[in-house]
Amino acid sequence: VGATLLTMPLLSPLLLPLLLGCASALTALHTPRPVIRPSTCAKSTHRDTLSTSPLVMPLRSARPSRLLPVQMGLDVTTAKPEDVKVLVLGCTGYIGRFVTKELINRGYDVTAFTRERAGVGGKKSKEDIERDFSGAKVVVGDVCDAESLKRNGFGDKIDVVVSCLASRTGGIQDSWDIDYGASKKALDALIEQGGSHYVLLSAICVQKPLLEFQRAKLKLEQEIEAQDSVSYSIIRPTAFFKSLAGQVQLVKDGKPYIMFGDGQLSKANAISEPDLAAVIADGISKKEMHNKVQLLRRLTLHFNEQCVVCIAAILTLFLHACFFVACLLSLSPCYVLTLYRHRSRAHTRLQRTSRTPSNAASIYHAEYGPTPSDSIEPRAAYGVGLVRQTIGS
Repeated sequence: VGATLLTMPLLSPLLLPLLLGCASALTALHTPRPVIRPSTCAKSTHRDTLSTSPLVMPLRSARPSRLLPVQMGLDVTTAKPEDVKVLVLGCTGYIGRFVTKELINRGYDVTAFTRERAGVGGKKSKEDIERDFSGAKVVVGDVCDAESLKRNGFGDKIDVVVSCLASRTGGIQDSWDIDYGASKKALDALIEQGGSHYVLLSAICVQKPLLEFQRAKLKLEQEIEAQDSVSYSIIRPTAFFKSLAGQVQLVKDGKPYIMFGDGQLSKANAISEPDLAAVIADGISKKEMHNKVQLLRRLTLHFNEQCVVCIAAILTLFLHACFFVACLLSLSPCYVLTLYRHRSRAHTRLQRTSRTPSNAASIYHAEYGPTPSDSIEPRAAYGVGLVRQTIGS
């Protein structure tokens, strides 16, 4: 019983994640399957479903998987990372740097495609990029030139293309040349070579395209989904923490904060760059992310999951309260027994010390007769009588 009571505080906190897991499983079982209809990128007619990604930022499918079979070369979901050749476009960009390093750390055979002079203002040479991406093969070419892309980027057999390309200015020509044209040329080259998978870094703002780069990315997404030669994973992240940090720095410098409308138009749940790189890398290895558009959002619990969280918290507090009550109940009898024994001993000592010499002498004379000598003190005689009684018994 004592061991059980002592282990209760250790076991009771485990019930919370256990109940949360059960709630997620029940939610997945009782969530109705989405109705598959022809849908566009701007309007989706299915229900969002929780993804199984273990990241802090969970994934939600933006539309159901297509039913068309995909003719794949290498199965990148089951192959060893070192056997999968990945071509990264836009590797020197802000997110491309994190993605390239994440893929290298996971053991993929990475080829980084870059310009002759890369980085902001063309400050980085090929040697600088090779030092940044130790463990990857760095090739130089022009992503806007199909022949240069095929000759340099697809010189070896490529299984996966990860496109992190983004236009710098966001202008009309730049958007259609980079956000659409360059990524589309890489898709065509991958299909022509017999590759397996294509990963596109898009943006969540393409759901309601207002700017030219958003329309260009949306057009590319539609063409990726229309083909059935390779599988794909389209990632739509929200704002980056760098974007928010830039606004904070402006305010620190005493400059005004730029707000669009009442502030609700541009609200977003920001994501960190390493987390986004991990999601993009998962787009290669995770089968459940293939042939889907992934929206990166903050975790939102459904009503039944919220109820389970509250019940689990209340149950945990209740178990702790039961533990303390059980401890008190188990210690109470020991305390009462100990107190009773102490009181009994004290009462016995009180009775012995309360006997007067005359009482002791009368007791001795009643049991053992007169004392041999009248000089014997009554209390000493009483003690001798007790010794004799003890020896006789």
